[in-house]
Amino acid sequence: MSEARGHTLAHHGSVGFDAVDFTAVDEIFARFHADGAGAPGVAYGIVHGGRVVHGGGYGLVGSESPGTPGPATVFRIASLSKSFTAAAILSLRDEGVLRLDDPVGEHVPMLARLPRATRDSPPITVADCLTMSAGLPTDDAWADRQEELTEEALGALLSAGIGYTATPGTRFEYANLGYVFLGQVVESLTGRPFTQVVSDRFLQPLGMSSTTYDYRDVAGERLATGYHRVGDRWEPQAFTAPGMFSAIGGVLSTVEDLAVWVHGFASAFPARDEPEGGHPLARATRRSMQQQHRAITPLVSMNGHGLPDARTGEFPWGLSGYGYGLFVEYDPRWGEFVHHIGGYPGFGSHMRWHRETGIGVVAFGNARYCPVYEPADAALRQVLDAVAPPSRTVVSWPVVHEARQVVDRLVDGDESAVRDPVFSPTLFQDEPAAARLTALDEAHQQVGALTGPAERLSAATPGHLVWWRPAEHGRIRHEMWLTPTVPAKVQRLQVDAVPDPSPEFAPVVECVVEALAGKRPDWPEHVAPAGDTTPEQLVDELIRARDLIAPVGPAAVIGATSPDDVVIECVGRQGAVEVRMARTGDRVRLDLALRRTPEDYLLRRDQR
Repeated sequence: MSEARGHTLAHHGSVGFDAVDFTAVDEIFARFHADGAGAPGVAYGIVHGGRVVHGGGYGLVGSESPGTPGPATVFRIASLSKSFTAAAILSLRDEGVLRLDDPVGEHVPMLARLPRATRDSPPITVADCLTMSAGLPTDDAWADRQEELTEEALGALLSAGIGYTATPGTRFEYANLGYVFLGQVVESLTGRPFTQVVSDRFLQPLGMSSTTYDYRDVAGERLATGYHRVGDRWEPQAFTAPGMFSAIGGVLSTVEDLAVWVHGFASAFPARDEPEGGHPLARATRRSMQQQHRAITPLVSMNGHGLPDARTGEFPWGLSGYGYGLFVEYDPRWGEFVHHIGGYPGFGSHMRWHRETGIGVVAFGNARYCPVYEPADAALRQVLDAVAPPSRTVVSWPVVHEARQVVDRLVDGDESAVRDPVFSPTLFQDEPAAARLTALDEAHQQVGALTGPAERLSAATPGHLVWWRPAEHGRIRHEMWLTPTVPAKVQRLQVDAVPDPSPEFAPVVECVVEALAGKRPDWPEHVAPAGDTTPEQLVDELIRARDLIAPVGPAAVIGATSPDDVVIECVGRQGAVEVRMARTGDRVRLDLALRRTPEDYLLRRDQR
């Protein structure tokens, strides 16, 4: 089965995908398959809007079906199944049948007899199981082989007791057994087989006709055979039928069907007033599944630049937490990714989507624990690079810009502005008006008189605003936050002077600004970077950071505690680079941070 055969399919003309070269996606999966260690066959698809935008496959479906797998081939999806289990539980919660803080033993008698972790430990709750916080040990190797276990056998197993690694509700540990408990809760509350509940509530309404829990429902030529590597050969793995452990990984599906499932989650954002539509789960519930309800302990290492690099402990991706049946990962360049990895005897799987755009990827391999998440992640990032989605847009409340005009009057020297009703009385309880006026005088003494109108407006939320005004010897930075009341009022106001860099420091600042513009400037000879970093390495690092964010304008000084200690920011469509610079004698220290930055496009502009 070393022969590599492939095919691809594509829907051209998709909105937003015209700039994407999908041959690069195909090459990523082709290389993964060609190394011979991944799986006899792989299938994949870039998904958006409930369909496969581009998909393909390499290798063989199986010994009985020698065709090439593709988006319509049925694979065991393993732990991607947990999102279906979580959805079933939450649908019952939405109906008022259960609460997430209910002990699982309240609904399933055999679980009521489970021992506590300690005498003072609480019982395992539904929420504990949903968020992998039940205090149970990681059990992949064992649990993946238990699917066909009967109810009687499960009861006998649990009657002997279970081991705990933590008190329930206190920390994350990936444990399949908790999702077995959730499947039992669903059966107990509905009086029907768990697999039938999922089918009736989700698969049939969503038209996912190729998705099932029973491999015997799938025509042989469409069903991928699972394999395990033994020496230099692939050995087929026997399929298991539905049983008590199906809730952890028993679903079989296609890339095409999971495109529909992924779209259901992606389309829940943003929150809006329009009608719900036809999805079986409310948008708010689907959004709740994609929130970090349990943080995962990170591991911190040092990268090649001597900077800390934090990653999620036991998993091969960046900082993340667990939602309800889904991982939620924060990426400093792209924002949130929502995903799940799957591994089962004979199969590996991954689904992942970018929460802000809804662009996703689904990938399968027909080998035991096939690490298909690697090409899937790379392929999605390849597409996002080409699509270049902007940072999320924040639309400010109209009163924000009315308040800005009043603040500008105050900073310009109109002391009567402190009596304007746009200011909350609490603002001057925290710092009296007289003290604020004195601070404004001191700011003017640092940078001189203001010389121009507001510029560089941005916001993190609709009730927040940052803006700048140029001055003779620097700039004034303004930041305000408004109350949640109607009408909203200014509850917090920060006005800071940002002086120009000193003559000795200005060439270094200019060098950093030019590097963030993509140039290769000459480093000033009278100063050197602190530590062992050379000027060339520092410039290379700044240019790499710049390439990641796709700048929309030049870098600028955004803060300064003194003329020799400044902060520079460069904002782009895909994030922002912030550089803190401090000079001591002939040495300068630079600390670089990459972050995801919302941009306020100020759709409601001043008319006055």
